Amino acid sequence: MASSWNRLLTVYLLGLWMPVWGSALTRERFFGRIELCSEVFPGTSSFPDVSKMHCATKCAESEACTAFSFTTTSGICHLHYDSDLTSYPCTTSSSTSQHFEKISENLVCYNGGSIVSDGTACKCVNGYVGSRCERLAKDCKEIIASGYYDVLLHNIFNIRPSLATAPIRVLCDSWVENIIHKRISVVPSFNRSMADYVAGFGDANSDYWVGLQNLYLLTSSTSYTLGVQVAYSSSEHQRFYRNFTVRGAGNGYSMFFGGQYDPPSDKADTMGDCLSQLQNSSFSTYDADMDGNATYNCANNYGGGWWYNQQCSDCNLVGKKSQTSTRIPGAVDELFWNPGLDSRLTPVNVYMFLFRS
Repeated sequence: MASSWNRLLTVYLLGLWMPVWGSALTRERFFGRIELCSEVFPGTSSFPDVSKMHCATKCAESEACTAFSFTTTSGICHLHYDSDLTSYPCTTSSSTSQHFEKISENLVCYNGGSIVSDGTACKCVNGYVGSRCERLAKDCKEIIASGYYDVLLHNIFNIRPSLATAPIRVLCDSWVENIIHKRISVVPSFNRSMADYVAGFGDANSDYWVGLQNLYLLTSSTSYTLGVQVAYSSSEHQRFYRNFTVRGAGNGYSMFFGGQYDPPSDKADTMGDCLSQLQNSSFSTYDADMDGNATYNCANNYGGGWWYNQQCSDCNLVGKKSQTSTRIPGAVDELFWNPGLDSRLTPVNVYMFLFRS
């Protein structure tokens, strides 16, 4: 729970002088950082030109004060007397306005969270974060960094990117953050409808596709690097694409990125580039042919939805996984990545993942 303590502010109040012991008693007051949008709420008093600790002390000295807000740029302190500040949820973060809620023996954890054994903080569940579990994480990085969840994390969570009007579901992994595509099994088939690819399908323990709408909301809210990993029985290969973005439905869920860089030294670096030729291509499926080729349906022949152009693609990360170590010659509906790799071999698994740039 180290990260919870990092969001706590402690104030020590000087109490009565006790001549028997020759010292003054002190009282501790804890404040937990929460995310809110407004700086002024009903029942608020303000003080100019103070420090954050001075602001916290003023709130600690008042039994009626439940929370305080501090504006770092102006030094203005707002004391709040509303009993439930989570009525004012935040959808955008601010670097200049900070909000702290008083934590006492009456600490309440929201959204299914529970109080930890020492009674000073909450342990959140189901993708919620914050000192009171007051909001959903914006992405998997926040879930991993919160300290509320298992260190070795690989599970699907509800999150809420800043542009999302409702929660979305994403597969989070402690090593690579947001997994957006996983192909590890011989079944199921990825030759699915556009509706399936927009909504997403699969589960944490098998094959998985995050969903085009979720990709749009994620990549439009935060800058991410896309990682692609193709693994064979004796080697793993990676390629990375900076500032990877998927546009919305009105633009055919087309994708683009800002550049590339080499994989870490512990990964084989022979994996070539497949995605540059597909930039700005709309996403195609067997029932929504957007590849620009009037005589050939790339998605139908490759066995899955992808960002195809008129020549289809030099890689297929959604095709069938062969049950043998080698591919059928010329079989474009099987998994492969041609640039820089041996296209005769069958990948053991393929992953696509997003991590913050």
